[in-house]
Amino acid sequence: MPKARFEESEVEIEKLRPEHAPLFDRFISDSVDENSFLRDDALAGQMFRLSDTYLLVEKKTRRIVSYISLYIGSFKLSRKRTFHKVKIKDKPYSVKRLRHMPCLIIGRLATNKEDEGKGAATLLIASAIKQAHRINELISFPFLVVHAYKEKIPFYEKKGFKIAFTPSRKARVHTMYVHLFE
Repeated sequence: MPKARFEESEVEIEKLRPEHAPLFDRFISDSVDENSFLRDDALAGQMFRLSDTYLLVEKKTRRIVSYISLYIGSFKLSRKRTFHKVKIKDKPYSVKRLRHMPCLIIGRLATNKEDEGKGAATLLIASAIKQAHRINELISFPFLVVHAYKEKIPFYEKKGFKIAFTPSRKARVHTMYVHLFE
């Protein structure tokens, strides 16, 4: 039987605050790394203006369902690799002179084990795309990017992300993007 999906009226997205810290222990995802990031690093990242973390919180229980962490960065372009199916060195516009492509990066995205498959990550990605468009009105960057593990590629493709360039066969993660002005 499929799991019931979250209705937007049941949850809200909140920017991480110190008051959320008591809720961290109840958040358990499949990844020890994602759990420790929320518990040990997310607030410090915000304090030092390195990243912003947003929580999807169930209104009724005040439980953290999922979170996403965003930061400004870039991904490196290789003149030998293809981007939009054309080698960088053959691009007809100035991207061939850039060594790094500016972007907003999804640094972390995790969902509580008991809530997987209920659409929480989808709601956070949609929110991140809206935020990227708003920020892009103030300062230009062409992409929202995620460095996705190979097994997560189909999930991100369903959300509109494309693989940025031809990855090497042994790559553990693949750079994927949503173009913000298509």
